[in-house]
Amino acid sequence: MKYVSRFCLLPVALAALAIFSARAAHGESVSYALTLCEDLDVLKNPNNAIVAQNAALKSQFTLMSERTMPFIQLVNTSAEAQLTQLTLSVGDLSKNFDWATLVQTSPGVQVSIQNPDSIAGAVKSDLLVINFSHFDPGDFVRLRVGLSPDLATANKIMDYRNVLFQMNGSNTSNNAIANVSFTGTAGSTVVTNQLPDFANPNKFTSTNLALLTTSCGMDSVIPFTVNGQGSITPATVPVPEPASVTLMAFSILGLLAWRARKRLAR
Repeated sequence: MKYVSRFCLLPVALAALAIFSARAAHGESVSYALTLCEDLDVLKNPNNAIVAQNAALKSQFTLMSERTMPFIQLVNTSAEAQLTQLTLSVGDLSKNFDWATLVQTSPGVQVSIQNPDSIAGAVKSDLLVINFSHFDPGDFVRLRVGLSPDLATANKIMDYRNVLFQMNGSNTSNNAIANVSFTGTAGSTVVTNQLPDFANPNKFTSTNLALLTTSCGMDSVIPFTVNGQGSITPATVPVPEPASVTLMAFSILGLLAWRARKRLAR
């Protein structure tokens, strides 16, 4: 009777092993949304036309000053994985990240800014590096960064839309590159995306103070978002396919049956 019980339970155990093995062989999807904007209210309310209009009614000098200090919002849109790091290159290598500061996060998210520092004119970097912990799916982080020229005598007022990418352009070779790291149950991965040359349909928007034709009311303030997707591939020893597990099950069952008959024959 003992051998019959073992004989009957083995297929159940092997079936469970086959199901687990099939699930373990699949990767884990990860994704994020990275948004850039010069106005915090527009960043928070991207579909509110009144908020966008109020932001655009500022003087051109104010808008250009704000575009030198854009806001960055990062959202973890994954289903399960935690977001652990963001690195963002400056794009235009004649410019740099002068400072970075935390603005707001979802409850529980912890942020550590590695590069640059938070002081204007001190430690600068061509690479923004930020580490996170407890950055769960659905959580967000909002930051603000200051841009500055490498050349001390260059104009200090610039436009992030020409530093991190070329708005309405067609050449992305020197656009910023975002690397977003994730950790999940299947392991970890880095999703890499180069910012596109985002389009702005408002032809009156100014990117240079020297080109201004009006003091206010002829510009637009809109957010620019890049969505990145990837997957975590399990970094484990290859797991047998279900067909292989089934074949192995029949082999073991045959061996156990032979042993059972041999012992009963004694």
